[in-house]
Amino acid sequence: MYIVSGGINLINHKDKFNDEDFLMLNFLAIRLVEAFSSKMKLLMKDIWSDNVLCFAPGYPSCPNHLHKKGIFNVLKGSENTGVELTPSYMMIPEASISSFVFESEDIKYFNVGKIGEDQVVKISNLLKCKQEELIDLGLEVLGER
Repeated sequence: MYIVSGGINLINHKDKFNDEDFLMLNFLAIRLVEAFSSKMKLLMKDIWSDNVLCFAPGYPSCPNHLHKKGIFNVLKGSENTGVELTPSYMMIPEASISSFVFESEDIKYFNVGKIGEDQVVKISNLLKCKQEELIDLGLEVLGER
C-alpha cells in the first residue's frame, strides 16, 4: 500500500495566483502525483517482480472509494503524509493517490460485475458501514433496491 501526493500545502498559496494560474498549478500537481504513483509501481516491480498490479480506490480497477479508509488506517496516512481523508472519502489535497499493491505470478485485473444483496450485507458488516454508503460509493448490486 502507498499514499502519494503532489499538492501538499498548495491551497495555502492560492492567494499568490490568479484563478487561471492556480488552476494550471493544480493541474500540474495532479499530473505530478500520477507520475509519483507510476514511479511507486516501478519501484515495487524492482523489489518484487514484473507481476505487480496497483489498485487505487476510486479508479476503474477499484471503484469503491471506501477502501481508502483501510489504507489510511494501516499506513496512518494523515500523520505520515499530510494527506487528509474526508468523511466522504475524498483526499485533501486533491492531487493525491492511495493504492493497494499486489504481486503474484497469476495476478490480473478482472471485473466482478454486480453483486447480490446478501453480499452487500456481508461487505457492510465486514467494513462496519451502512449498506447505503456502499451503494452511494459505487458498489453495483443486482436487482432493484
